[in-house]
Amino acid sequence: ANMESNVLCDPKLSWVAGEEAVKHDVYFGTDASNLSLLSSGQTSTNFKPGRLDFEKTYYWRVDEIDENTSVTKGGVWSFTIEPKGYPLAPEHIINVTANNPAYTEEGVLQEPNSTCNGSGLDVNDAHSTDPQTMWLAVGEPGECYIQYEFDKIYKLNDMLVWNYNEEGGIFGTKDVNVAYSLDGENWTQVDGTKVLERAPGEEGYLADPNNTVDFDGAVAKFVKIVFWSSIDEEIAAYGLSEVRFSTMPMRASNLSPRDDAGNLAVSDTTLTWRPGRYVVDHYVYISTDFNDVNDRLVDPIIREDANCVPQLILGATYYWCVDEVNDNEAFTTWDGSVLSFSTISSIMVDNFEDYNDTEPFTVWNVWKDGYDNPDNGAQMGYDMPGPYLDTLNHSGNGHSAPLIYDNTDTATKSEVTAQSLDLPIATTDWSIGSPKTLTIWFQGEPNNIVGDSQLYCTIGGKTATYDGSLDLLTKSGWYQWDIDLTALAALGADLSNIPQITIGIKTVGATGGKGTIYLDDIRLTGAAPMTYEPITVENYSFELPGTEKIKGWNGEGVAGTPAVDVPGWSSDTAPEDSGVEQRSTTDGHWAAFIKGVDPTVWQLTDHVIEADDVLELMTDAMNTGSATTLEMSLYYVDNGSRVTIASTNVTVSGSMREFTLVLNAADVPEAVGKKIGIAFNNVTTNGQSWIGIDNVRLRKLIAQ
Repeated sequence: ANMESNVLCDPKLSWVAGEEAVKHDVYFGTDASNLSLLSSGQTSTNFKPGRLDFEKTYYWRVDEIDENTSVTKGGVWSFTIEPKGYPLAPEHIINVTANNPAYTEEGVLQEPNSTCNGSGLDVNDAHSTDPQTMWLAVGEPGECYIQYEFDKIYKLNDMLVWNYNEEGGIFGTKDVNVAYSLDGENWTQVDGTKVLERAPGEEGYLADPNNTVDFDGAVAKFVKIVFWSSIDEEIAAYGLSEVRFSTMPMRASNLSPRDDAGNLAVSDTTLTWRPGRYVVDHYVYISTDFNDVNDRLVDPIIREDANCVPQLILGATYYWCVDEVNDNEAFTTWDGSVLSFSTISSIMVDNFEDYNDTEPFTVWNVWKDGYDNPDNGAQMGYDMPGPYLDTLNHSGNGHSAPLIYDNTDTATKSEVTAQSLDLPIATTDWSIGSPKTLTIWFQGEPNNIVGDSQLYCTIGGKTATYDGSLDLLTKSGWYQWDIDLTALAALGADLSNIPQITIGIKTVGATGGKGTIYLDDIRLTGAAPMTYEPITVENYSFELPGTEKIKGWNGEGVAGTPAVDVPGWSSDTAPEDSGVEQRSTTDGHWAAFIKGVDPTVWQLTDHVIEADDVLELMTDAMNTGSATTLEMSLYYVDNGSRVTIASTNVTVSGSMREFTLVLNAADVPEAVGKKIGIAFNNVTTNGQSWIGIDNVRLRKLIAQ
C-alpha cells in the first residue's frame, strides 16, 4: 500500500496491470522527484529491488506501455523499510544467572532477573533509583558476571544497557566484556571492552545511546557480561539497572490463522505469515499429529511465497509451523513454533433456510417433485399459497421441508431431486474435505402409512437405502440417517462429480405408503457413519400398567388413583400430581406427566458403563400446563446415592419435541463399571406446572 511502513528489507513490489498494458517500466529511488528506471519493458507485474536500507523511505512508480508503445505514466508511491532490530520481550529471557550477589540496605537480595523485566522502568523507559529494581554484585575484577539465556536461538542486533542508578551513582559499572554462545559453554566475545556511561543516580534515567553493545547479527542463545571495573575504582561493586536486547526477525511471524483457531473451511483456508528476514524458502510442516510437526517427521511443503493452501479434511485438528530457510546463510534454518487450528465438522448440503414463498425461491423450485408426473407421488412443500415449509425443525430454529408422499395409487415411488449447484453447497465436488458420511435428518408423523416401503437416497448414480425400521416414520422425533460415502464410492460413485441428489420413498412390496416426511440438515461430515445399539429402558413409552390414569410411581395411590406401580419408574418420595395418563403421546396411548413441585422421576437401567461408551438419551416432551423447563439427567449410583454425570435443561413448548442428552464416558472415568440411570425433573419455577414426556430412548453410539 502507498506510504506503508515496516516493510521487509527485501520487498517484492507488485501491482495490477492497466487494462491495455502489455509491458511495464519500473522507476525506483529515494528521491520522489528523481527516480531511476530499474526495469524497462518487463511483462510481469512484480519487481524485486533487492535488499534495502533499514528505516529508509523509498519511492516508486510504474509506467504502463500498450501494444502501440504508448506510455501512461503512473503515480508515485512510497514505503518505509523496517528497523534493523526489534526489542526482545522479557518473556523470551527464560533464565538469568549471576554470582556474588549484593543486598540492599534493607537486607533484600538484588535479583539478577530485575535487569530484564522492566521493573524499574516507566512508560517512557526512564529508570528509577530504587535498588530493588536493579542488580549488584561484589567481587574482584573479572570475577563477577551476569548471564542471560533465551527461550530459543536468536540473531542478535544489539543490547542497550541502563547502568546502575542507585541514588548517588557510586556503584555503577564501567568496563565490561560481552560474549555470546549457542550452547552456554563455547563463547565468542564481542570485539573489545565496552565502556559504559555512568548513570546520573537520579529518577527518570534514560539509557545513554553510547551504552549500546552491537552484536552485528550474532546467532546466540546465551549472552554473558563480565565486569572488570566500576565507576569508583576503589569500590569492587558492579551493577546494572536494566538491559534490553533487540533481535533481527529471522523467523516467520504474524501467522494466520491464529493459534487454536476453530471452524476453518476445508476448501479455501490459506495459511499466511510475514516472512523471516533474508529467507529463500518457506518450509511448511502440517499434520493432524502434533509430534509429526514438532519433530519435523512429516515432509514439508516448500513455498517461495509466504502463503500455503493445504488440503484439509473435515472435523480435524491440524498442527503447523513454518521454518524459514536460506542455505546461503551461516545459520540456515530458523524454526517456527507449532500452532494449531481445527476445521469445520461438516459442509451443509441444504438446511432449507434459503427458501421462502416467493418464486423463484420456493423449495419446490429447487427440489423437483412429482408435479404433473403420475409415476412420482412426491410433493415438496405444502400446497399453495403457502407457507410451503414447516417450522418443525431439527436444529431448534428455522424450517424443515415436508416431503408429502403417496404411493397408494398409480405411483410406486415418491422422490424429489435437486441440482447441487442450486443448493447451499453450490458445487458438484462433494469430495472436498474428504467427507465420510452424508447425513440426512428426518421425522415422520403418527398418522403416516408406512406400508411396504423403503427410504432411499441417490447420488452419483448410486443408491443408498435406509436400513433401520421405517416404523420411525410414525414417530414425532428426529432421526439421523447416515449414508456411508466410502461404500458408495466403492460402488462407483464419483464424489468429485455429484450433479444432483435424490431423496425418496418407494414401494418394495404389496402395499404402498402415504404421509409426510420432514427433511432437515442434509450435511457432508468428516465423521464415520454412526450405528446405534439400543439400551433397554423398561416401560419406555409408559404404556404400563395401561389401565387408567395413575398418580405416583411406586404404588402410592395418590389422590385416589389406583395404588399400582408404574413399571420401571420411581421417585424418592410420593409426588403430589405426577404419573401416567392418556394425553400428549408420541408412542402408543400413554405418556408421563410431571408437576413442577414433585420429585425427580428416575430409572436405573441394566447397562454397565464402559470406558469407550458414548451414550445418547432422547425423549419427547412438551408443556402441558404453564411449564417451561425440563431437566434431563444421566447418573450412576454410589453408596446408595445418585451421582449425576450429565445433565441439561431444555425449554419445552406447546407441542411434542424431541430432546437429546449425550454422555461421553471418557469425560467421567469414575463412572466406568457402574450402571447408567435416567432421570427427569420439571424445574420450572412455577410449581403449578406440568410437563408431558413420552418415548424415552437410550442408545450407545458406535462409529463404523
